Amino acid sequence: MDSFRKVHRVRAVRGKSLARWTRVRDDPAMDGLEIQAAFDEVSDQAIVFHGFADYMRDYDVFVYATADPRTGIAPKHLRYRFKHCVRASSTSALSPEVWTASLDDRLINYEQGRDLDGYVWGVKWQALYPGMRLVGDSADATDGPARSDCLSTKPLSKRTVTTSRSSSRT
Repeated sequence: MDSFRKVHRVRAVRGKSLARWTRVRDDPAMDGLEIQAAFDEVSDQAIVFHGFADYMRDYDVFVYATADPRTGIAPKHLRYRFKHCVRASSTSALSPEVWTASLDDRLINYEQGRDLDGYVWGVKWQALYPGMRLVGDSADATDGPARSDCLSTKPLSKRTVTTSRSSSRT
């Protein structure tokens, strides 16, 4: 059974509509194996945006998924929403040398930065590799300060998103 549903995207991301239609997996009955399977489906695709939803409770990861054009499968934007997110952190995977060489503001614009030395931030996407994974029991999910203050009885879990240039944990 396909637990995806279409959601109309009305809020703009960075001033542009990310996609008119986005597919989102939000079935609360999904177990850990189903969640990991959904993560595995987009391994090696492109993250085009991640951050807290505009009401600051849930954390979104937007993925642009593509297939070989010969398959006839159309590219699509997918939203992965991590509900009730009490903490999100992101760490660069770039080496200190590459980071230091990538501070020039021209590198945030692809046209200006493509011929410069350093990481070109202006590509505006990150390869989702090695991918997303659901972490089992962890101190962050069970013993952290946010858990002791949380009035909800819903179980919390930890997810890790690793890309070619960063690692995020929610």
